[in-house]
Amino acid sequence: MPRRPKSVEELVRELLARRNPHGYYVIPVKLDGVNDVIRGVEGVVVEEIGDLALVMVRSRREAERIARAAISKGLLALEEEVEEEEEGLEEEEA
Repeated sequence: MPRRPKSVEELVRELLARRNPHGYYVIPVKLDGVNDVIRGVEGVVVEEIGDLALVMVRSRREAERIARAAISKGLLALEEEVEEEEEGLEEEEA
């Protein structure tokens, strides 16, 4: 049975549900558009992993702003895409 698409509110709520152990909210964004979603936000840490970027910020308000910008521009790296990339990396290693 196919899953129903999540609403913007559900996606944002899931992304901001937890922080990493260092107290940052983490938003996975496609690398080619990371500068578009972090423009004007201070205190952002970006970690590049392949063609994904993990955008980390401590402020919940800024994290929500980044997440909504990424969703509206189609730059949010969804779980399915991350899982597909991980599978691709495993196949390359084999």
